[in-house]
Amino acid sequence: FAEYSINQAMYLPMGLAAHHGDEARACSMYPRLQLTYQIGVLISRSSLFLVVCPYLWPMSLLQAANFAMGMMQIIKLQSSGSFVVLATFLFAVWEGILGGGVYVNAMNALGLSLSHSRKLREFALSIVGLGDTTGILLAGLLSSWMEHWLLSSYMGAAASRSLKC
Repeated sequence: FAEYSINQAMYLPMGLAAHHGDEARACSMYPRLQLTYQIGVLISRSSLFLVVCPYLWPMSLLQAANFAMGMMQIIKLQSSGSFVVLATFLFAVWEGILGGGVYVNAMNALGLSLSHSRKLREFALSIVGLGDTTGILLAGLLSSWMEHWLLSSYMGAAASRSLKC
Protein backbone atom coordinates (compact mmCIF):
# COMPACT_ATOMS: atom_id res chain seq x y z
CA PHE A 1 0.00 0.00 0.00
CA ALA A 2 2.71 2.49 1.01
CA GLU A 3 4.81 1.57 -2.03
CA TYR A 4 2.05 2.29 -4.55
CA SER A 5 0.92 5.40 -2.69
CA ILE A 6 4.45 6.74 -3.11
CA ASN A 7 4.50 5.84 -6.82
CA GLN A 8 1.12 7.26 -7.65
CA ALA A 9 0.97 10.35 -5.44
CA MET A 10 4.44 11.47 -4.44
CA TYR A 11 6.78 11.33 -7.44
CA LEU A 12 5.51 14.51 -9.13
CA PRO A 13 5.47 16.54 -5.88
CA MET A 14 8.93 15.16 -5.04
CA GLY A 15 10.17 16.38 -8.41
CA LEU A 16 8.72 19.82 -7.75
CA ALA A 17 10.35 19.93 -4.32
CA ALA A 18 13.71 18.76 -5.70
CA HIS A 19 13.61 21.38 -8.48
CA HIS A 20 12.14 24.20 -6.35
CA GLY A 21 8.86 24.35 -8.24
CA ASP A 22 10.27 24.14 -11.78
CA GLU A 23 7.28 22.43 -13.41
CA ALA A 24 8.99 21.43 -16.66
CA ARG A 25 11.88 19.73 -14.85
CA ALA A 26 9.52 18.06 -12.36
CA CYS A 27 7.32 16.75 -15.17
CA SER A 28 10.32 15.32 -17.02
CA MET A 29 11.59 13.76 -13.79
CA TYR A 30 8.35 11.84 -13.13
CA PRO A 31 8.75 9.14 -15.85
CA ARG A 32 12.43 8.79 -14.96
CA LEU A 33 11.51 8.15 -11.33
CA GLN A 34 9.02 5.49 -12.47
CA LEU A 35 11.74 3.84 -14.58
CA THR A 36 14.21 4.00 -11.70
CA TYR A 37 11.62 2.41 -9.40
CA GLN A 38 11.07 -0.41 -11.92
CA ILE A 39 14.83 -1.00 -12.12
CA GLY A 40 14.82 -1.49 -8.34
CA VAL A 41 11.91 -3.93 -8.65
CA LEU A 42 13.74 -5.87 -11.37
CA ILE A 43 16.89 -6.07 -9.26
CA SER A 44 15.08 -7.39 -6.20
CA ARG A 45 12.80 -9.81 -8.05
CA SER A 46 15.82 -11.23 -9.88
CA SER A 47 17.92 -11.69 -6.76
CA LEU A 48 16.04 -14.46 -4.96
CA PHE A 49 18.84 -16.89 -5.76
CA LEU A 50 21.24 -14.55 -3.89
CA VAL A 51 19.16 -13.25 -0.99
CA VAL A 52 16.17 -14.90 0.66
CA CYS A 53 14.51 -12.90 3.40
CA PRO A 54 12.55 -15.13 5.78
CA TYR A 55 10.80 -12.18 7.45
CA LEU A 56 8.71 -9.81 5.37
CA TRP A 57 7.66 -7.37 8.07
CA PRO A 58 10.98 -5.42 8.20
CA MET A 59 10.67 -4.58 4.50
CA SER A 60 7.04 -3.56 4.98
CA LEU A 61 8.00 -1.29 7.88
CA LEU A 62 10.75 0.23 5.77
CA GLN A 63 8.18 0.97 3.05
CA ALA A 64 6.02 2.77 5.63
CA ALA A 65 9.14 4.73 6.66
CA ASN A 66 9.72 5.56 2.97
CA PHE A 67 6.20 6.93 2.81
CA ALA A 68 6.85 9.16 5.84
CA MET A 69 10.23 10.29 4.45
CA GLY A 70 8.64 11.10 1.09
CA MET A 71 6.01 13.23 2.79
CA MET A 72 8.71 15.04 4.76
CA GLN A 73 10.75 15.66 1.60
CA ILE A 74 7.76 17.23 -0.13
CA ILE A 75 6.44 19.26 2.81
CA LYS A 76 9.66 20.31 4.54
CA LEU A 77 12.39 20.31 1.88
CA GLN A 78 14.11 23.68 1.77
CA SER A 79 17.00 22.90 -0.56
CA SER A 80 17.37 21.80 -4.14
CA GLY A 81 20.18 20.94 -6.47
CA SER A 82 21.87 17.91 -7.88
CA PHE A 83 22.28 16.16 -4.52
CA VAL A 84 18.54 16.37 -3.78
CA VAL A 85 17.70 15.14 -7.29
CA LEU A 86 20.16 12.24 -6.93
CA ALA A 87 18.74 11.41 -3.48
CA THR A 88 15.24 11.35 -4.97
CA PHE A 89 16.34 8.85 -7.63
CA LEU A 90 18.09 6.71 -5.00
CA PHE A 91 14.87 6.84 -2.99
CA ALA A 92 12.96 5.47 -6.00
CA VAL A 93 15.46 2.61 -6.51
CA TRP A 94 15.32 1.76 -2.79
CA GLU A 95 11.52 1.78 -2.86
CA GLY A 96 11.56 -0.60 -5.85
CA ILE A 97 14.07 -2.93 -4.19
CA LEU A 98 11.94 -3.15 -1.05
CA GLY A 99 8.66 -3.59 -2.92
CA GLY A 100 10.01 -6.23 -5.27
CA GLY A 101 11.76 -7.94 -2.37
CA VAL A 102 8.56 -8.27 -0.36
CA TYR A 103 6.70 -9.62 -3.39
CA VAL A 104 9.26 -12.21 -4.48
CA ASN A 105 9.97 -13.40 -0.94
CA ALA A 106 6.25 -13.70 -0.13
CA MET A 107 5.62 -15.77 -3.26
CA ASN A 108 8.68 -17.91 -2.56
CA ALA A 109 7.66 -18.53 1.07
CA LEU A 110 4.15 -19.50 -0.01
CA GLY A 111 5.45 -21.84 -2.67
CA LEU A 112 7.83 -23.54 -0.26
CA SER A 113 5.42 -23.84 2.66
CA LEU A 114 2.63 -25.27 0.51
CA SER A 115 4.74 -27.45 -1.77
CA HIS A 116 2.89 -30.57 -0.58
CA SER A 117 -0.46 -29.51 -2.08
CA ARG A 118 -0.70 -28.07 -5.59
CA LYS A 119 -4.34 -27.01 -5.24
CA LEU A 120 -3.77 -25.33 -1.88
CA ARG A 121 -0.67 -23.55 -3.21
CA GLU A 122 -2.59 -22.26 -6.25
CA PHE A 123 -5.44 -21.09 -4.02
CA ALA A 124 -3.06 -19.33 -1.62
CA LEU A 125 -1.16 -17.63 -4.46
CA SER A 126 -4.41 -16.39 -6.00
CA ILE A 127 -5.56 -15.00 -2.63
CA VAL A 128 -2.20 -13.23 -2.21
CA GLY A 129 -2.54 -11.85 -5.75
CA LEU A 130 -6.03 -10.59 -4.92
CA GLY A 131 -4.73 -8.96 -1.73
CA ASP A 132 -1.87 -7.35 -3.66
CA THR A 133 -4.27 -5.99 -6.27
CA THR A 134 -6.63 -4.70 -3.59
CA GLY A 135 -3.75 -2.84 -1.93
CA ILE A 136 -2.80 -1.29 -5.28
CA LEU A 137 -6.43 -0.26 -5.86
CA LEU A 138 -6.72 1.32 -2.40
CA ALA A 139 -3.41 3.14 -2.93
CA GLY A 140 -4.76 4.45 -6.24
CA LEU A 141 -7.91 5.73 -4.56
CA LEU A 142 -5.89 7.45 -1.83
CA SER A 143 -3.40 8.80 -4.34
CA SER A 144 -6.02 10.47 -6.50
CA TRP A 145 -6.74 12.73 -3.52
CA MET A 146 -3.27 12.82 -1.97
CA GLU A 147 -1.33 13.97 -5.04
CA HIS A 148 -3.67 16.94 -5.46
CA TRP A 149 -3.35 17.76 -1.73
CA LEU A 150 0.46 17.56 -1.87
CA LEU A 151 0.64 19.71 -5.00
CA SER A 152 -1.77 22.23 -3.46
CA SER A 153 0.29 22.31 -0.26
CA TYR A 154 3.47 22.90 -2.22
CA MET A 155 2.25 25.17 -5.02
CA GLY A 156 -1.08 26.55 -3.88
CA ALA A 157 -4.47 25.31 -5.02
CA ALA A 158 -4.75 27.45 -8.17
CA ALA A 159 -1.26 26.62 -9.40
CA SER A 160 -1.70 22.89 -8.80
CA ARG A 161 -4.82 22.86 -11.00
CA SER A 162 -2.91 24.50 -13.86
CA LEU A 163 -0.03 21.97 -13.72
CA LYS A 164 0.10 20.04 -16.99
CA CYS A 165 2.48 17.15 -17.39
